Amino acid sequence: MPGQVFREARFCAAWRRGLALSVLVICCGPALRPSLAGDTPVQPEHQPAASPVAPARVEWHSFTPAAFRRALVEDRLILLVLEMPWSPAVADARREVWADEEVARQLQSGYVAIRERADLRPDLVRRYAAPGWPATSILLPDGRPLYVLIGDGIPVPRRLSTGYVPAAEMSRLLSESIHYYRAAKDKALAISLEQSDRSVERARPGSGKPSESLVWRHAQQMRLTFDVERRYVGGPPRLPLLDLIELMLTLSGEAEDPWRLLGTSSLETLAARLTDPADGGLYRMAGGLDWEDPQKEKLLDRNARFLELLALAYRVTARRTYRERGLKLAAWIDASFSAKDGAFFNAVCETCPEGRDDVVITASNALAATALIRAGCAFGDGDLVRRGLAAARFVREKRYRAGRGVPRAVIDGVAVPPGNLVLDDQVHAAETFVTAYEATGRRDWLAAARDIARSAVANLVDSETGALMDTIPRQDAPVPLRSPVFPLKANAEMVRVLVRLFYLDDSRFYVKTARQILTSFAGDAGEMGLDRSAYALAAYDFHLPPITVHVVESDSSAKGDALRRAGMSVAHPFVTVRSWDQRRDRDELLGLGIAITADPGLYFLHSGIMSRRESNPSAARGAAQDLRETVLRRDRVQRGEEEPPPDPADMLPRRGGR
Repeated sequence: MPGQVFREARFCAAWRRGLALSVLVICCGPALRPSLAGDTPVQPEHQPAASPVAPARVEWHSFTPAAFRRALVEDRLILLVLEMPWSPAVADARREVWADEEVARQLQSGYVAIRERADLRPDLVRRYAAPGWPATSILLPDGRPLYVLIGDGIPVPRRLSTGYVPAAEMSRLLSESIHYYRAAKDKALAISLEQSDRSVERARPGSGKPSESLVWRHAQQMRLTFDVERRYVGGPPRLPLLDLIELMLTLSGEAEDPWRLLGTSSLETLAARLTDPADGGLYRMAGGLDWEDPQKEKLLDRNARFLELLALAYRVTARRTYRERGLKLAAWIDASFSAKDGAFFNAVCETCPEGRDDVVITASNALAATALIRAGCAFGDGDLVRRGLAAARFVREKRYRAGRGVPRAVIDGVAVPPGNLVLDDQVHAAETFVTAYEATGRRDWLAAARDIARSAVANLVDSETGALMDTIPRQDAPVPLRSPVFPLKANAEMVRVLVRLFYLDDSRFYVKTARQILTSFAGDAGEMGLDRSAYALAAYDFHLPPITVHVVESDSSAKGDALRRAGMSVAHPFVTVRSWDQRRDRDELLGLGIAITADPGLYFLHSGIMSRRESNPSAARGAAQDLRETVLRRDRVQRGEEEPPPDPADMLPRRGGR
């Protein structure tokens, strides 16, 4: 949606012309003759004074059954407005559009006006997307979008939605829409019914056969679109393509060139062109090809992901500049977003009261917790790990309920959205709990991660497609919310969580479900858009084995924590950390070929080969690198690209000769 904001004015004008034409064709009765001077009626010499009329005001409703019941009973259209509190265009609309008396009069006469925060209702954003903020849509009384036919020849149905438009434009839209609906109601209903059915069908993912080759095909396509001069991909507008950068850095672990250069170049461009030079922090986006017109809102989730990428770049390159930038960004996140109980606020924004949006959203907090823990491990900074664990504890203690998942937010003690799960929040909460387990070895974190992942799958998996729905469909809701939507990015992120759980838990349930989700989308590979990078990352994790770190100790200890965090910092892009108690897990350890010793120790396992034991955290990176080279050499031998090393027995002198 943000990427479309710069097209909204042209788009709005186009469909308004089409709507006006439709209204002209359908609505006009007998022609009205022009008014002549002699036609003007003579006014009486004395008229009574008009009684004062109170200015019209918009009566806003929430997205509730009561609002839709009123629309159905009174046969009114619905104006749905989805807002982001950090958006300057939303502030402009509140001040100039919704306060306009003519707009308010139009809404009073024929509409039920509904307004919601978009970030609290992603289910609405996915069903009622619009080109910019405030995302404004005109709906039928049952909640289905209103369409109008536009174009010469064979007209194309166009959904009536827009971002910000001036008050006069909005008033005209409202007037023409209600006239169109009242004059051609049956036709409008038929078009919307047909388009709604098509939307349900288009939302269904296309199944296929997932394969490792899809990862490399997507990466190669992105490589061909890389702008060497500007050192970035795509645009305008310029968006922080964080999944794509992560994919490039991840692939550099398998084949360093050209992926490392592309990934680090893109990351450095973001740092140079989209970071606030005065206060720090990543801006939301930039409008122009050369990064002009930055949209200066700073969102927690994007800055958390940016921090995680700086940590990944440091792990795979060991360049100190990424550590320095990451430490500076982490300090800024903590200073700018911190709330009580270890949580984080949602956004830093000029239009927000006191300069920030103080709502605490579960998914964003979980992303921040994960990023801080991983960055602290990569940079060797224990304070960052502790800050990340505090945010993870907030999610677990204040938001998580066993068997019930997590809500998106809690406002005035009430879960939002009420009584429903949002896939994005379940994914990121589970990911945070996994990360906290890897950093601490505490099994209560792992138990919470398993529970929330299984709960999400049990409640949100679609039996027909095998994909995960964005939320649970409700048959008492407006029509569009009765059918599922399958967000590709959130599904791909859940695959990555399930794969990690498989390597930490050994349960085939996780890998079976991950394969099922990947399969359900594999047929849509050519139509995934920007979310294809998220799918490629999920396919990479599924098909290519990680380095698994095994930390063995008698009791939880500071040295064991140091070994775990050293394991999380190694250069390989996909690392999982599993902790063992050598008394409780003795049989399993012996089955893995791991010796039982008194002191805490660390082993790396990659592609079936186990490293030597390490008890010194500072030696972990070297041990992991030695193991990776051993695996690569074995793979080259198996492919016939390298002669096998000589067998030591063949190098011994033979007795007696020939």
